Amino acid sequence: GKGGVGGRSTSPARRAFERGTALCPDSVHLWQAWALHESACGDDGTARRLFERALSIDPTNPYVCHAFGLMERRSGNDDSARDLWETALVDHTTAALVCSLGELHVAGGRIEEARELYASRVPALKSERELTEVYLAAAWLEERHCGDMDRAAELIDAATRVSPGNSRAQIAMARLEGRRANLGGGGMEARDV
Repeated sequence: GKGGVGGRSTSPARRAFERGTALCPDSVHLWQAWALHESACGDDGTARRLFERALSIDPTNPYVCHAFGLMERRSGNDDSARDLWETALVDHTTAALVCSLGELHVAGGRIEEARELYASRVPALKSERELTEVYLAAAWLEERHCGDMDRAAELIDAATRVSPGNSRAQIAMARLEGRRANLGGGGMEARDV
């Protein structure tokens, strides 16, 4: 039938979200889930309004700000994405926010801002997974944008110390060592650690 968001025909998912938000109007999780659904369906305008509704409930929710920022970035609204991520970072530090904002800084040529962001946010991260993600992002920055393979290796090594069983960190180190060997720079075994 007609009705629902924007006068479009209402899918079963939209009807369920409408019922859910009518019953639980203050559930930031429902509003975010609905926004993600609309974005996945290609309706960023509706998704934007739904994300804004979620933020009216919890203005610094890190999950809403991150997802909303990703949608804005995909739409070319980098300033909006940055504002959303920086707003959330006032009260919450998550690897997703830090890495997304860092990537945005790098894309804008603001390498030192990205470096500072990574370094300043590591102490606030508690989980092994989140620490590893930020260390790996910082290592990527050092190698790819600063040309500092030694610093990249140090950061990957920090990630493996935090989470020895993290396969992504182990893969990153193996790949870095391969690139170093191909450049004639030696590997970890050639350096004093």
